[in-house]
Amino acid sequence: MRTSVRVGVVGLGATGGAFAQTLDGLPNCELAWLCDADRGVLMSARRFQRAAVTTSFDDLLADESLDAVALATPLATHEDLVERALRADKHVLVANALARTAEQAFQLTDLARERSRCLLTAHAVLFHPGLRILKEIMETGRLGEMFHLYGNRQGFSRAHRESSALWSLGVHDIAAVLYLLDDTPVDVSCWGESYIRPGVGDIAFCYLRFANGVTTHLHLSSLDPHTLRRLTLVGSRQMAVFDELADRRLTIHARAAVPPRTAGYGLRVRVEGDGSIVSPAVPDDDPAQLMCETFLAGVGRGRPPEVEGSLAVRVVTVLEALQRSLDRGGSAEVVSPPTRRAPTVVALRGA
Repeated sequence: MRTSVRVGVVGLGATGGAFAQTLDGLPNCELAWLCDADRGVLMSARRFQRAAVTTSFDDLLADESLDAVALATPLATHEDLVERALRADKHVLVANALARTAEQAFQLTDLARERSRCLLTAHAVLFHPGLRILKEIMETGRLGEMFHLYGNRQGFSRAHRESSALWSLGVHDIAAVLYLLDDTPVDVSCWGESYIRPGVGDIAFCYLRFANGVTTHLHLSSLDPHTLRRLTLVGSRQMAVFDELADRRLTIHARAAVPPRTAGYGLRVRVEGDGSIVSPAVPDDDPAQLMCETFLAGVGRGRPPEVEGSLAVRVVTVLEALQRSLDRGGSAEVVSPPTRRAPTVVALRGA
């Protein structure tokens, strides 16, 4: 009896290549197919000797022994490719945003549920052990009431980009923020510019406002001299910094500002805490490997692990509202809540 999951990777750019590398190294997975429209790219993937190569997605769909596909293709192709894969009874791991609109995302998740297929959106940051630990710290109330979050996801990209900084970079921070707060903003605003390619935004500044008063700012850029992957949280008791690239992935700052008890000019804000910094131990597990292992476990069950809410759909809902704001010069746009509960498509806990 075959116990390994046979997977094909579609799109062999940086993300698809990482998918292939990770999946090929897992003991319960067989990398069976590599697919890309560029034959030159396929030739460079010869190191995966056991995998068949093709330029046609139909070859993967026609292989009845293939269990799943990992899609690392441009966002505009997601709706068509994900739907075709699900209708061919393949489980699907899809990079970045699930779809361009919330309605498309709903339709795809509904289809996955109808066909008992695992549909997992590859927000690898959600599998980072540091982010998991931060979530647990927040749930204990250690940070107090949450005031504000801000994220920096910046770098200098030489890659040929099909998606803007908002959709290629922002998707990760938005997923992390919604996961940590377990909430969806009521309205958002976005400003940005396209310098290198007309219509493909190189920088974006996002503002998210939640009903409970929490606000979030995101600085996204593919034209920056610094490479940053950092999220800062400011609470009423303590503050925290989650940094994917630092030696200390997570730091907790024992510092808080206390408002004056009476109104008036010249009253000093009292600072509580000794200013000490604690760095909890964070396991050095690879988030991409944890994500792929979770996907393979979901394939075995015919569905991803259950979690609260439908995060992947909510991420697309927020991105869609931010894009409307960007197109309208930064206007505040209402984030319409999902009209019905969608099936879970993002797994946050391992099997």
